[in-house]
Amino acid sequence: MKILKTGSYLGAAKKTLNVNGLIVSDTEYRNKTHFPTHCHENPYFAFVLKGGYDETNKHDKSRHTTGNVVFHNRHEKHSNENFTPYSRILNLELTEKWLKYHDINPGEVENISAINEKNIEPFASKLLFESIYSDHYSELSIDALAVEILEGLLSSSNTSVNNSPAWASKIKEYLSDNDDVKISLTDLSMHTGMHSVHISRAFSKYFKMSFGDYIRKQKVQRSLALLRRKDFSITQIAHDSGFADQSHYTRIFKRFKGITPARYRTMIMISN
Repeated sequence: MKILKTGSYLGAAKKTLNVNGLIVSDTEYRNKTHFPTHCHENPYFAFVLKGGYDETNKHDKSRHTTGNVVFHNRHEKHSNENFTPYSRILNLELTEKWLKYHDINPGEVENISAINEKNIEPFASKLLFESIYSDHYSELSIDALAVEILEGLLSSSNTSVNNSPAWASKIKEYLSDNDDVKISLTDLSMHTGMHSVHISRAFSKYFKMSFGDYIRKQKVQRSLALLRRKDFSITQIAHDSGFADQSHYTRIFKRFKGITPARYRTMIMISN
């Protein structure tokens, strides 16, 4: 039986990221018919982005299609067959290094026997976005999303998001005062006195979004005032607001506002 090493899958990897031992692999499967029994040396989630396939393990045989989420523990034997002509899967692999970094007991992960797809599937689009349109904050966001997924599975109780702790208020103020510079979790840790791992785990609980998205949203908000000025081009606004280029700015702006910066500017001019 074949044991696949860290970051290895039987499809063709379009893109692979390694975030502190967390392996994100966007993998394609074209005209595949059968993969004999195999296993992986690390536990991982498989988000089916497109297509589908049949999978057989020691318990049963099931069909996984677009929108499904599959979890495999380390050394869990399974085989795959009957792929659609084109299938695409986003794999999220949890190495021992990553689990140790976040103080997560590998034994607890091995006890995961079932997952609630409805709770986990929404993370697929967020992970895909961060892995494709990577910027300075993407790795932080991917790391935090993975922690959030695992904590949802390992914890039977959720922390209340209604009563924000003092450190969350300090972070909000710090990010507001320093929205024009690159900020890391280490910066936030030094400012609040909280461990960076704890901040990574808890950020989305109190800010309702990932660290990366919060920063990007701030940048978009900062750009709105500049869009009112006719003497600023979209390219200049993108640069002054901290985006890599106009394309990146337009993509992020549309994600939060639903329209492009150019369209937003036109609407402002008309209303004035």
